[in-house]
Amino acid sequence: MPNPGAELSSIDFGQMIGGPLNAVIDAQKQSAMTSVDFIKAVGFRPAESSDSHNPQVGDPVYVTFKYPKEVKPYVADTKGVIQDVSITNGGIDYQKGDVLKDTKGASFKVNSVDGKGKVTGISVSDGGSDYDLVEIQPSGGQGKDLKVKVTNNIAAGSPASYQDMKLQVPILTMLPIPFIRIEETTIEFNAKINSMQYQSASSATKVAVEGEVSYPPIKPIVKLKASVSHQKKSSSGSNVQRSYSLNIKVRAVQDEMPAGLERILSVLEDSMTSEASGVPVRRAITKPV
Repeated sequence: MPNPGAELSSIDFGQMIGGPLNAVIDAQKQSAMTSVDFIKAVGFRPAESSDSHNPQVGDPVYVTFKYPKEVKPYVADTKGVIQDVSITNGGIDYQKGDVLKDTKGASFKVNSVDGKGKVTGISVSDGGSDYDLVEIQPSGGQGKDLKVKVTNNIAAGSPASYQDMKLQVPILTMLPIPFIRIEETTIEFNAKINSMQYQSASSATKVAVEGEVSYPPIKPIVKLKASVSHQKKSSSGSNVQRSYSLNIKVRAVQDEMPAGLERILSVLEDSMTSEASGVPVRRAITKPV
């Protein structure tokens, strides 16, 4: 009868477990080399002196972008905005510091008065809009009869002006770099051996008797015939059932960027340049967007 324990001891567990582990290590090595090849192939140009025995990398690969940069903002028209004011009638009973307003939105501040409250000095607080060179009578305060003449500044606005700029960015700072790390490996090996021994025996005995009687004239004759047979059968043997299963689970994740590469990318980010690619371009924009 086979010994299941001896059969299990003959299994090469070192190969069963070590083989998958070696495959995982090789996969991790291939993943690291894939990252190296990606960085060299995508992020850097081959060095002129590079060869198969002494591989080197050259200058970083840059991506160039062009974009318009506003160098002069949009300026709205200032037509009808009060810039200065002069007194035509100082009125009476005003006080220094009074704030006076006009119906079109302009406001004024009384800076000085004489003994009777006549305004002798006034300034513009808010220029309002849509004024012409006219005389107005602002209201407010305790005084009355003040009249001033406003001077407006008519100045046309200007559209925004743009400069075409050129931006150079290292391509490695724009792409996700593959860093696959095998975080967990689970190896499950199951062996099941069922051993069974069987033995069977059987026997059979067969007896046959035949008789015959005859009556001749002198005396009767008796004939008797008998036969005996014996048969014996036996069988024995063993039956062994074997089943093996190997289950491997591998969990891979995107690893953190190595400190050295992170430093390189930081240096490449500092090397980004933005420079003018031409003279300023004035675009026909007459109002803010």
